[in-house]
Amino acid sequence: MRRPVSLKIIMLLALVQGLAGLFRGFNWIQIGVDLFGRGILLLPLVGTFSIMHGLFIWGVALLYVSFVLGALLGSRWAWWSCLIAVAVNLFLALSAFVQGSISDRTNRLVGDSGDSHILFIFTNGTGRAQRRLRRKSSLRGRPDGWLKWS
Repeated sequence: MRRPVSLKIIMLLALVQGLAGLFRGFNWIQIGVDLFGRGILLLPLVGTFSIMHGLFIWGVALLYVSFVLGALLGSRWAWWSCLIAVAVNLFLALSAFVQGSISDRTNRLVGDSGDSHILFIFTNGTGRAQRRLRRKSSLRGRPDGWLKWS
């Protein structure tokens, strides 16, 4: 099955974002486990929050990876998986941008530029027109119908 270039770009960006999120989440979990074993009250509490933060990052990263797998298989739910992951990640990036220091802001903007590219490709005119065309076409019932963009 021939896939359009825009879908290949989205899948590549989502795969990179998902793998980076898995590594980042694993790092947070390691920090949390290290803090959990120290101290009596405060450090284990901070370690617990760190572990929960790492698991949340893993959840978002798994949404990205599931999008890539769903797009390769031609599943209809893959689009929603990536859209939810992008929305959550951009919301968190905006929150860190508003609350963080200058270095945190720069890191978040550079790190989440993939999300903005994925969101742009999802919402550009070509994608909307193809979704409208798909609704009108007879290919709607096919599982790979949403991949017929070009």
